[in-house]
Amino acid sequence: MTAKDGAKQLDDGASDLLDGAHQLDDGASDLNDGLSQLYDGSKELNDGLVTARDGSKELADGLADGVAGMTGMDEQQIDARSTMMSAPVEVQDEYYTTVENYGTGFAPYFIGLALYLGALMNSFIMKPLNNRLIASGARAPLAALCGLVPWLLVGAIQALLLCLSLQFVLDLNVNFVAEFYLFALLVVIVNNCLMQFIMATFGFPGKLIAIVLLILQLASAAGTFPLETCPEFFQVISPCLPMTYVVAGMKDIMCGITLANVGHCCLVLVAFGMVSFALTILVARSRRNVPMTQLHPLLDLYAAIGAARTSLATLRAAPSLENRRHGRDRQTRISSRRPTVCQRRAHAPAHHRCGLGSHAHGLERRGLNRRHCKGDGHEQRLGLLLLCRFGRNRLAGAVQRDGPHADRVREGGSLFG
Repeated sequence: MTAKDGAKQLDDGASDLLDGAHQLDDGASDLNDGLSQLYDGSKELNDGLVTARDGSKELADGLADGVAGMTGMDEQQIDARSTMMSAPVEVQDEYYTTVENYGTGFAPYFIGLALYLGALMNSFIMKPLNNRLIASGARAPLAALCGLVPWLLVGAIQALLLCLSLQFVLDLNVNFVAEFYLFALLVVIVNNCLMQFIMATFGFPGKLIAIVLLILQLASAAGTFPLETCPEFFQVISPCLPMTYVVAGMKDIMCGITLANVGHCCLVLVAFGMVSFALTILVARSRRNVPMTQLHPLLDLYAAIGAARTSLATLRAAPSLENRRHGRDRQTRISSRRPTVCQRRAHAPAHHRCGLGSHAHGLERRGLNRRHCKGDGHEQRLGLLLLCRFGRNRLAGAVQRDGPHADRVREGGSLFG
């Protein structure tokens, strides 16, 4: 080992020694900081011990005072003190009415459901509007009312049977009996007016709309749980649906002590019924004009109108019934083994006649059949049907002037010569 190597090792050792001295200095600084923290902590500990000593003295004094106070109390006073400490606030319940059983509480909800389903069932067995009455020229309010009356009669029977069953068979509590039956009849009127409007406007798809409306009412009528526990969507739509007021009114009538809220429910339900019936009148008025799309087939329409014009001309030239009775002009009778269109219509069921009625018998008695009409058999039958169904003036007004043959209508001025 040379002196050069030894000097190098000495230099390295001096560097390590210098690094160690720096680390020692840092450690001494940390130690100084820790000692300072320890001093501060011991000072806080001393203050806490002083506070604990004072608190323990106050506790001892309080316990001594408590013992001294307890020695002068009997057992009854001790029980009263313990009861007061266990229940410092007493809750008093005041009931404004009572419900005898579970069924009475849920009855208003299911009454509204049953009466709505009754109106929905009426739509399956009765038509909302009488199309033959509308086509005959009756006023729209009269047509709407005539269509509604059978619904109301069936609905009144449904409501009467329901109320009698609840009161006498199930023996449910009803505080206001007369109002109970009258309110049920009001609900029947409102539901049937609403159902008539839906069916008259939308037809068969209206049944689906009525079922969707029923589902929304069941969830927002507050019949089972308070409305505040329902989702926000049902809280918003609840005031806009009639079953909400049906359930609220029935609750007060069956279990309440006052009818203050029932009057408000009746006014809202009357508004629902009047609006629905007014809209039904508008629908009936719109049906007084028969659009081109309802006269089938469209391609043969004016050929059938030509056949109807020929039929009208034949009617004018046909011999009178009085001459037939005296045996004159018998050669004008047209006999055929095949029954005429009017004969088949006259002997068909009422719902297959399509409105021929007395017009068909009049044509038959005058000896008119499809041989008097020009065109093929389908055009002849359609021409007779149009003539018998609408008559001369009604058919002229039934064809819309904005239809595909509006030019021919404007040029001719009338469909018949």
